[in-house]
Amino acid sequence: MKHVFHIIQEFQNYSAEHHLIQPEDRILAAVSGGVDSVVLFDLLFKIKAEFNLSLKMIHLNHLIRGEESNRDAAFVRELARKYEVEAIFEKRDAPDYRRRNKLSLEEAAREIRYQFYEDLIQRTGFNKVALGHQQNDQVETILENFLRGTGIRGLGGIPVKRGPFIRPLLWASREDLVRYAQEEGLQFREDSSNRDTAYRRNRIRHELLPYLKEHFNPQIVNSINRLGIIFAETETFLSQVTFETAEACILEQNHSKIILDIHRFSDYFNIVKKYILRDLLKKMGVSDSYLTFEKYRALLDLAQERRNGRRVMVSPDVEVLLDHSGLVIRKYPDQPDVSIRIKFGLRYTLPGSGLVFRMQVSENPSRFRQFSNDPNVEWIDFERIKGRELRLRNWCKGDRFVPLGMKDFKKISDFLIDGKIPFHKRKEILVLTADEDIVWVCGYRLDDRFKVTEAAKKGVKLILQKIRSRNAR
Repeated sequence: MKHVFHIIQEFQNYSAEHHLIQPEDRILAAVSGGVDSVVLFDLLFKIKAEFNLSLKMIHLNHLIRGEESNRDAAFVRELARKYEVEAIFEKRDAPDYRRRNKLSLEEAAREIRYQFYEDLIQRTGFNKVALGHQQNDQVETILENFLRGTGIRGLGGIPVKRGPFIRPLLWASREDLVRYAQEEGLQFREDSSNRDTAYRRNRIRHELLPYLKEHFNPQIVNSINRLGIIFAETETFLSQVTFETAEACILEQNHSKIILDIHRFSDYFNIVKKYILRDLLKKMGVSDSYLTFEKYRALLDLAQERRNGRRVMVSPDVEVLLDHSGLVIRKYPDQPDVSIRIKFGLRYTLPGSGLVFRMQVSENPSRFRQFSNDPNVEWIDFERIKGRELRLRNWCKGDRFVPLGMKDFKKISDFLIDGKIPFHKRKEILVLTADEDIVWVCGYRLDDRFKVTEAAKKGVKLILQKIRSRNAR
């Protein structure tokens, strides 16, 4: 085991190597009262002057262990008094959060803990939260993830740094920290729940790890930590590759939809495809809990089989759809209902689409009889719509119209299929109606009954256009 001098030295070297602590950092140190967090704070305090750090202790009572939790809070309060630093204490009900969100108690405690940390960063203006995870925690996490059947990221274990969260003790063993506390005369508390083997994590700590150490490898902790480092490096590499390759695959992207070029996407190795999907699905708000091995396999099968219209529901509100040459990731449903009564001379902004619709009347035949190459602009005969209720709405199943140049009615659904209109665009298509008749499948085809003829005396210009950004030049 390492002595005090070597632990301080390694703490500083590890922090420097991973760029965890910078001069004038404002650090919230999470202190539970256990040996890990007590030693962490002591080490931070020792370098406080050198780095001109601002330090505060923070402590969360999860309301799990009753009076014992209260004694932990009292211990941390006294510890803060000895160091003469400010401490922030809060209570959050993990058992109640567990019931409301249908989580395990461990998951609930973890979620409210990180919510507490993030809230404090916002409230205090501090830029980092230091956490006391150490080498044994890392090994237990890796084994737990392995037993769950995790991917590469899970086998990488606890990250040294992620966002504002830093873990400067991941290099140290629990034995090192206990020895440091003893030599420095630091008091700490033991959490009784850490001995309760009803928790899977504790069974790994008290049963599985000792068995592996005794019967398979006395250096199992070091071996698994090395394995974690290898997987963490692999994760970093794949994440960087994903960032570069995903950009090359994206054909279209907005807040509710991402379209990938299926041909380019299919050229990559499966592991890269999974990482691309993971990152893009997370952008759509899909949590890791939905991204199972089976779900990834279904998504890769979807891309490989290339059967238009096939889809996989990834979460209750996000689906992945194969659509001609695109793999479409979209929030479902992604298009609001539209039903707007239209009047002349007004400008209508369509919800969720970034489009505006307007109509202009003209009595100049040279204008309303001209042909437009723009599919979002059409002219119709004023007399055909005079006195009728005009409405802009979503098209519905069973809607029929007479496509310009034809004599017979055709279902809009058949028209879109014949026109090979991508599935992901079909929901977005609107129709302009006059009473019950469809005047225009907006942006695609006019109804032949409303076209401008030689007899027309007055024309109506239909315009559907994108809203220009104020920043556009």
